[in-house]
Amino acid sequence: MPQVVVVGDGEAQGMAEMVRGLIGANLEDSPMRARLTSMVHGSVVLEAADRGLSVTLSFMGNVIEVRPFALSGVSCLQGPWLEMTKVCSGRESPLRAIANRDLKAILLRPYLVMFVAAFAMKVPRSTYREGSVKQSICRMLSKFCKKIVSLYPIRHRKE
Repeated sequence: MPQVVVVGDGEAQGMAEMVRGLIGANLEDSPMRARLTSMVHGSVVLEAADRGLSVTLSFMGNVIEVRPFALSGVSCLQGPWLEMTKVCSGRESPLRAIANRDLKAILLRPYLVMFVAAFAMKVPRSTYREGSVKQSICRMLSKFCKKIVSLYPIRHRKE
C-alpha cells in the first residue's frame, strides 16, 4: 500500500492534511485503490480558485506526496473553496463535481493521473449514510404512528 505524506509548507497546509487523511483512509479500506495508485506516476493540482489555495498530489509508486502548493505544468482540478472542500473531504466525488460543473478539470498528459486521483479520493456513499438516515427516520415515525393508533382505538359512533 502506498504511503501518503505531506511534503513542505504552504498556505494550504490544512487542505493538504485533509486530502492526506482522506486518501490514506480510502487506501486502507480498499486494496484495489492501493494497487491502482501504486501503478500510476504523475501529479494533479487541486485548486480552490477563489481563495488562492492549491494542493498538489504526486503519485510515485509506493509514495503519494501531498504538497500544500501548486506545481506548474500538471493536470488541475479547480473550483470555488466550498466545492473543493466537499471533494477534499470525500463528501462528493471529483468526477460528479466535474459533471455537475461545480469544478473544472484541466487535463494535461498523463491523463490517467486525474482519474486515479479522483478514484482515490472518492468515498463510498454508505460512509455518510444519507439514504439510511432517511430510512431510519421514516421507520421510527411509522412505529410511532402505529403506537399512537394502538393506544387510542378508533370508536365508531352509533346512530
